Amino acid sequence: MNARMGSRGYSVTLDQPALTSCIDLELAYARSRSFRKLCDEWSRNSQPT
Repeated sequence: MNARMGSRGYSVTLDQPALTSCIDLELAYARSRSFRKLCDEWSRNSQPT
């Protein structure tokens, strides 16, 4: 694993703004069916009833 990650190591990003700054959410939505499904579920479940 060290050969692939170099000296950075693994760390979990718990801070949402930091995570979203690392990920292109529009690209993820465009290229990932499972991400689109997740977003659609969030949208359906966050609508007032």
